[in-house]
Amino acid sequence: MTVSPDTVSGDYGEAEALHHPSTSLSLVPKLHSLHLIYTSAAFDDAAFVTMVQSRWFKPGSNLSAEMLAMGRSSIRSVVLKFTLREADADIYKPLRGLDAEGLRVVVTGTNGVQV
Repeated sequence: MTVSPDTVSGDYGEAEALHHPSTSLSLVPKLHSLHLIYTSAAFDDAAFVTMVQSRWFKPGSNLSAEMLAMGRSSIRSVVLKFTLREADADIYKPLRGLDAEGLRVVVTGTNGVQV
């Protein structure tokens, strides 16, 4: 599968979907793990962060139970490695909180920064 900006944002393209994920269709409803090695310089970091946030349901939460009942699973692991660009820790800062809740998040770039 080719990952493009449309692919990344296509899962939950509207901000409302973050508040009401049950209204959105998911490309891969049971996605547990996403490991990407990105070999280009251009990447929509903000759309990627939004997509990851929209796929995370804190275990035991009401939203988690609702999504499981709908046949959707929470993402558990996200690994993104840039081979031609740096990783900006500030952009990926929102994912650190999810990491503390149990989501495995690893983002690395050519500058050695690991989020």
